Amino acid sequence: MQLYSGKQNSSYRQIIRFTGVLGSVQFVSLFISLLRNKLAAVILGTIGLGLIDLYNRTVSFFVSCVSLVTPMAAIRALAVAAEKNDNEHLQKEIITIRSWSVLSALTGWLICVLLSPITSRIVFDDYAHTVSFIALSPIVPSLVLVATETAVLKAMRQLKSLSMATLWNAVTLFVVTLPSFLLWGMQGIIPALVITSILSLIICLKYTLPLFPWKIQPFNLIVLKQGTALIRLSIFYILADIISTGTEFLVRTYLLRNGIEGDLGLYSAGFIITIAASRFVFVAMDADYFPRLSSVCHHPKSRMLLTVNRQVEAIVLLITPFLIATAGYMPIIIRILYAPSFTAMTTMTIIATIYMFFKSTVTPLSYIPLAYEEGRIFLLLELAYNIFLLPLIILGYSYWGITGTGIALALTQLLHWLLTTWTCRQRWQFCYSRKSVRIIFILGSLLAVTIAVSLTCNNLLRYTLSTFLTLLSAWYSWRILKRDLQSKHNTPSLR
Repeated sequence: MQLYSGKQNSSYRQIIRFTGVLGSVQFVSLFISLLRNKLAAVILGTIGLGLIDLYNRTVSFFVSCVSLVTPMAAIRALAVAAEKNDNEHLQKEIITIRSWSVLSALTGWLICVLLSPITSRIVFDDYAHTVSFIALSPIVPSLVLVATETAVLKAMRQLKSLSMATLWNAVTLFVVTLPSFLLWGMQGIIPALVITSILSLIICLKYTLPLFPWKIQPFNLIVLKQGTALIRLSIFYILADIISTGTEFLVRTYLLRNGIEGDLGLYSAGFIITIAASRFVFVAMDADYFPRLSSVCHHPKSRMLLTVNRQVEAIVLLITPFLIATAGYMPIIIRILYAPSFTAMTTMTIIATIYMFFKSTVTPLSYIPLAYEEGRIFLLLELAYNIFLLPLIILGYSYWGITGTGIALALTQLLHWLLTTWTCRQRWQFCYSRKSVRIIFILGSLLAVTIAVSLTCNNLLRYTLSTFLTLLSAWYSWRILKRDLQSKHNTPSLR
């Protein structure tokens, strides 16, 4: 069975293919997730949703701290090994990565248990929740191993297996969490999180073990020594991930301890809605783009420029119509997906669509330092993002409440976009193509008009103009994509 093809191309056809297959599954997963959130909002309210998000962020922080071989490093190493068609080397890489992953998982479990009293004190300002964090500790090793097995599927381009694993994870999450919330309310949150994390690992192993049977040597010094190169590649990403998850953890802790009751839940729910419309594109990009970029980074820089610009164009074209529809119909979306008590986050989520738009333009650039193994630059850019985020969230919330957090998110991503673009231009001579600039400008302008309409017009005018703008942006995106997909050679251009 052919696991991977080294042949790469940066055309829309390849990007749309991956986005279409993974995106269709993500749409189904998204629907299931939104249905689960709707029921959770009705059953648990804003406080319950905020608690779920806080638990998840806390666990993610521990996962970031102990993952010595990150998914990014694993994907890059496996993609390079697979491209050389050296099966023996590929098998050794799998064993090494899994061995380090198991050590990281066990270490994370132990650390989470030992630090539970301190975690409880930091998060809730008491020690009463120590047992809760001990109960959550099995999630840490599960997520570490899930990330590793998912990285294997991504690196090997196992598109169908990755899609099915994603779908089954969403179904499992719904089937387990709903009865837990109905039967035990708030008390059912931790059991649901633990059970679903373990089931997620079982599902991932179902798809990776037929490709690479389970074989690890976590106490073999020779095998572990082979992983030192991966750790060196991972170290800057680990530090960046710790900073990122730590900042998100501090943001949520700040809102819990200093905000109005329920505002943490509003922020978490608003953030989910903001990213929901574009989630399918970013998931597909994560599975396809980084291995593809890594394979061209040793070629002339023109290959990198073409690859990155194509990715930017495709993401902006695919995401923006959904962002425009989200901003225009936000009041209706919130009432459908959540409860009436969540309408206070309407303005915040409308403004936060700007955050996602800038994210779509900067994310392909953020992978460039990793592809060129410039970990320090990647770390500094991530550090800058989080230095922008935390004070802006505190400042925005202090002056404008939950709406201010949406403004803070938009400003943070704007500053991050400017800094990342400048850095990539200085270090790798990156520049947006004229076509990319034109697409960003036109669709960005349509989104800005939609936001202005949504915040100032009455309902009839808002929904009328929003419908027109959504259709206009969709038509523009479809016209560009169709033209390039039908191009005879589908050759990228920097014009």
